Amino acid sequence: MRVDPSPNPVTHTKLPYSGTTTHHLISSTNGQHYAIQISTPLDWAKTLDVRSNNIPVVYLLDGNTVFLTASEICWRGEMSPFFCGGAIVVAIGYTHDPTETKSLYNIIDRSYDYTLPEKEINEAATSIRTGGVDEFLDFVERDVKALVRREFPDITIAREAFFGHSFGALCAVHALFTGRAKFDVYYACSPSIWWAEESVLEEEARFLGKEIVDSGKGLPELQLMYGSLELTPIRRSRESDERWEERRQTAEARRMGGNIDDMYERLKRSTKFSKLGKYVFEGDHHGSVVNSALGRCLTAFLEEE
Repeated sequence: MRVDPSPNPVTHTKLPYSGTTTHHLISSTNGQHYAIQISTPLDWAKTLDVRSNNIPVVYLLDGNTVFLTASEICWRGEMSPFFCGGAIVVAIGYTHDPTETKSLYNIIDRSYDYTLPEKEINEAATSIRTGGVDEFLDFVERDVKALVRREFPDITIAREAFFGHSFGALCAVHALFTGRAKFDVYYACSPSIWWAEESVLEEEARFLGKEIVDSGKGLPELQLMYGSLELTPIRRSRESDERWEERRQTAEARRMGGNIDDMYERLKRSTKFSKLGKYVFEGDHHGSVVNSALGRCLTAFLEEE
């Protein structure tokens, strides 16, 4: 006898991400609106106990694109045999709706927030504003860090890390070299050193030439990384001649891997870092390397005390 299956009722519930919140924050610097997403360890009580109430915080740029990835990396780490306490994840993003813009990235706002001023502005080349990095870092220092302190008044904030990719990584090394925003660890994944005629290298030179000043945090740590296919791109099987040549020329002009290698060689001769590292992710290109870098950086941040 044939039995027709009865229709099953469909229920819709939100994903069970406990310990996550979103805060809409207006910059006291320039009035820009931001979405600040925050997550805490799944076993918050255990982290408080293991870390004796001294909790590290990691701040992530392009927050809309990395918040859940970063949070889940930290949550999985709670099962690690090397677990020594979780961290608070603070993703600094934007208030746009990705379902409308069809992109997790807010290209217009990040292009302003994460970039150094251009030496010569070609108005005909683009209508996107750039050069607002100092305003943005002031917002991070004044507003975002203050939000974290308000949300967690009963803890002591321990080490603080700052992670950025591409323009976000340019923002991170700019923060380090200029001292505009203070962190213990700077993670710079594929920094756009090429931007504004490589003007960040002038900041690097000034940083290396300055005396070490005790800021109360000790010497900073810097980790530089990029994907191997940024240095030696390969042609995709379905890529047209025109598209491949355009991509190859862009990679050659921007020297992503070469610039990072050169920066690392210069910086490693200094005594201004508690730790300095460089890592190349084999098989990753500019877009994919952020996933690999997040896993490596957050694992190190949580396990290497």
